[in-house]
Amino acid sequence: MRVQLKVYIGENVWLGSNSFILPGTIIGANSIVAAGAIVKGIFPENVIISGNLATIQRKI
Repeated sequence: MRVQLKVYIGENVWLGSNSFILPGTIIGANSIVAAGAIVKGIFPENVIISGNLATIQRKI
């Protein structure tokens, strides 16, 4: 049995160039994903996300 993990990207999210959004990720509205970030997990709205296996850097 194959499980499909969907990606949800909220409204007004900025995705930097060469960023990777992995299956099962949820990014809340009005967030920013930095260039080159590898994103996996659940992130709230109004945050800046960056890093190799991205983390929240700060709230907007």
